Amino acid sequence: MHKSSKQLLRDCISINWLRPESGLALASPILNGLPIIPRLGEISADFGCGDGITSFVRCGGRLGKSYDVFMGAAKNLSQQEIVEKGIDVFDYCDESYSVEIIARPETGFTYGTDFKSSHLQKAAVLNFYDNLIEADLNKPAPFAVKLDYAYCNCIYWADSDVAIGHISNAVRSGGRAIFEVWTPYIFDYDFHNIFSRVDKKWCDLLNRNRYECYVGVKAENEWAAVFEKNGFIVHEIKSLSPEPEMSFWNYGLRPIYPVLQRMADALASEFRAEIKEEWVDVWTELLLPLLENPDAFWGSKKNVRPQYILEKK
Repeated sequence: MHKSSKQLLRDCISINWLRPESGLALASPILNGLPIIPRLGEISADFGCGDGITSFVRCGGRLGKSYDVFMGAAKNLSQQEIVEKGIDVFDYCDESYSVEIIARPETGFTYGTDFKSSHLQKAAVLNFYDNLIEADLNKPAPFAVKLDYAYCNCIYWADSDVAIGHISNAVRSGGRAIFEVWTPYIFDYDFHNIFSRVDKKWCDLLNRNRYECYVGVKAENEWAAVFEKNGFIVHEIKSLSPEPEMSFWNYGLRPIYPVLQRMADALASEFRAEIKEEWVDVWTELLLPLLENPDAFWGSKKNVRPQYILEKK
């Protein structure tokens, strides 16, 4: 476990060092949300687990300084290629991919699912999931047994009404679920809406095809209604990402990331480690006030990214 919010942020930025906004976005739910770790003995599933890194860290795991998520990203892509072709740079895995683990969560998940095989290949390296299954959230859950606990932080990528129904059917009566979602406030950060009179191509460079993927977004009351319709009781709602943090995440280093990656990959390993260490120190100092005291920047009651704590009837 992390001894302080500074250590937590530093670890999260180290994992995402070329995209420090992603490090902040990983740290914030750990401080602001309820724990997502499965309880001992639960039959559990992480729906849309991706490469497993987010859930591993959210459950208390820690990774060494030698690791970062960009080691498992496609190489030598230009910003123009990524934007015009809608490329997911992390939809890639080769045999060189490895992870330095310095602390494991107390428990892992019984199942992890994702619709991209490359993500599951990377998740397997963690040994955090007992079973990894290639599966689509829009289709029935592929389990032979009922779940005690379901977790999903990407339901808005799917037809959320359909996907929630399938997940609900997989959870036993009295079981629990945690969903982390977007509300329509997320579209306030779409650069086409912020700068409506600016050239579309310029906004596309900053957006990087994000908002087209958010097909299942709902307002807070709509999320609550669809959960209840599918047999869940809403026990609690948390706000995972305060608005000042969201604003930094929205800008971030996305437009220059491809150049940063090529530059980092060109460095000899000892120089890369030295530069990364200093880079992470600088960004930790810059972003720690946003993480610890976001209201000092500006306050907002908008719940852009709610966490729903649910029980199955």
